Amino acid sequence: MARTLEPVAGAGQVVFELDRFELANEDQYQLLGRWFGVRGRRFIRPTLTVTVDDQPIRVLADLDDKPWAPEDGEPWRAAFPSRFQADDVQQAELTVAPDITIEFRVPDSEPGEGSKAGAKAAKSRQPEPPAPAEPIQDRALTALRHELATAQRRQDQLTRQLDRAESDRAHATARLDELLGNLSEALQDRDQAQSARDQALARLADLDRRHGDIAVGRDAALEERDAAVQTRDTAVQAHGAALEERDAARLERDAARQERDAALADRSAALGAQTQAESERDSAVVSLTRAEEDRQAAQTLLDQAQIQRDEALAAHDEAIRERDSIRGTVNQLNSERAQHASSRGAAMVMRRATQEPAAFRTPTPLLPRAMAVIFMMAVIVVLLIVLHVA
Repeated sequence: MARTLEPVAGAGQVVFELDRFELANEDQYQLLGRWFGVRGRRFIRPTLTVTVDDQPIRVLADLDDKPWAPEDGEPWRAAFPSRFQADDVQQAELTVAPDITIEFRVPDSEPGEGSKAGAKAAKSRQPEPPAPAEPIQDRALTALRHELATAQRRQDQLTRQLDRAESDRAHATARLDELLGNLSEALQDRDQAQSARDQALARLADLDRRHGDIAVGRDAALEERDAAVQTRDTAVQAHGAALEERDAARLERDAARQERDAALADRSAALGAQTQAESERDSAVVSLTRAEEDRQAAQTLLDQAQIQRDEALAAHDEAIRERDSIRGTVNQLNSERAQHASSRGAAMVMRRATQEPAAFRTPTPLLPRAMAVIFMMAVIVVLLIVLHVA
């Protein structure tokens, strides 16, 4: 809702005209107006300082409306969080720059109008009974109080302006005294300049008298100048020759520098090659040392392997000797067993021959079977011995 505003510019000719100051929703107030005299100015984040119950409340503008770039006569908008009730606002100040502060008063609106009604509607949705008519005397007293507050603020503004005028007058008086002092010094300088002019005129007359002598001296000086010119020409020629020699020396110096740079480059390359060779030599020495250590370790392993091989050969020879000895023993046992079996078989044959009648005797192949069994047992024993030795 639109509200009446009495704006007061905070700096120079800057003026702000308020169009609306209302509660847009339950948590935000909107301030709309127009600026004049702000061409080329830049605003900071607007700050609204309101006085509620004689206590100042400072709120910053919401960033949703950024930027707040002002343009003369164009609509300008800023939104502030609802930290106060518009009905309780006694006075407000809007600061948009370090040197721009606008003071204004938000007067009470009539019942049923403005943000006051909107605030009441936001507080409660229940219907309210109609307010009784305000007495005429109370209205007049309220109007007188508003006019008195306005006059007081106007008086404060005029007092500040008067103080600034007094300060300006004091500065102007001091500046006038300074200018008068400068004028006195200028007059003294003028008198000194006139005295110096008189002295200069006297010196000029003296110079005129001396001019004749100076002319004679000038002629002599011209002759000396001609001689000096000739000397200078000779010196210039000598200087030219010296410059040529200097240029030749510079060329030789440049050539020598190039040769020196090439020699330095070759030296750097040689040093690099030497460094690389030394690095490769060190790597080769390290590799040789490692190879020697590996060779020594391999030789040690080889010596150990040879010792183990000799021990294995000795054990193998011992096993062969034991095997041969066992074979001899087995052969001897087999021979004795064969003899024993043969003797036993012959005895059994002879016993049967003596016991059985001659008519019932039949030839039996007992001896060949016994020999075959003995031979197989001997072969099995030999095989077991060979396998055990191997």
